[in-house]
Amino acid sequence: VIEPVVRLVNIIKDESKTREYHNFSTDFYHDEIGFLARTLEQHLVRMEKAIEAEKRFASDVSHEMRTPVTTIKGALDVIRRNQQIDFECIERPAARIDRAVKDMENLIETFLTLSRFQADLPEPETFSVRSVVEDIIDQNIYLLNNKSVDVNIEGDDTTIISVAPVFFKIVISNILRNAFQYTRSGAINIEIQNHYVKISDTGTGIPPTAGPMAAEDGNTPLDHQGIGIGLSIVQRLCERVSWQLDIR
Repeated sequence: VIEPVVRLVNIIKDESKTREYHNFSTDFYHDEIGFLARTLEQHLVRMEKAIEAEKRFASDVSHEMRTPVTTIKGALDVIRRNQQIDFECIERPAARIDRAVKDMENLIETFLTLSRFQADLPEPETFSVRSVVEDIIDQNIYLLNNKSVDVNIEGDDTTIISVAPVFFKIVISNILRNAFQYTRSGAINIEIQNHYVKISDTGTGIPPTAGPMAAEDGNTPLDHQGIGIGLSIVQRLCERVSWQLDIR
């Protein structure tokens, strides 16, 4: 009585590694266990097709978005090089366009990364946490232009981590970008310890309803200011690699 159930469990365990759920139900008789096997097979096949469709969609959309972003960058560069244009008159809107393009490039790269690594985790590497955090700060420091904000890092280069660097960069970059973007004055503090990275700021803060748990089902929108998708990405990646995300 139990043997077919155990065999079904082992088949699903083995095939879950390769994600090829096809025709394993044919190994069972047309009884209750066979009915359960066919039902599971149909469900798993539909689920796998949905995952593949989501991956293709994220990848296709990201590639399509690159074209208009590249066009905008090229047009802005042409405007800046045109000596007949009084660039001082459009410096502020041009700077906003430039920042928006950088935001889009960051988002596109994040989506492409997620679509590539949704099924399998990339190989871990060992690196200094502080050096990566400093690189992320340098890449996003333009968000603090004309602001009275101090960025402080506590922790030395002895703190190292062995994970997929791209995941760590996406998580820290999204949180830091929010801190940089929504802190008008004061300070952004980054504390690096052996078992955690803590980022705090004197910005506008996050409403309690916009915490990561609010977006857990993918249906509840987060704060309208734009932290939603970044926070949702951070949450999903942390769950993927079994990290704890604590937001206060």
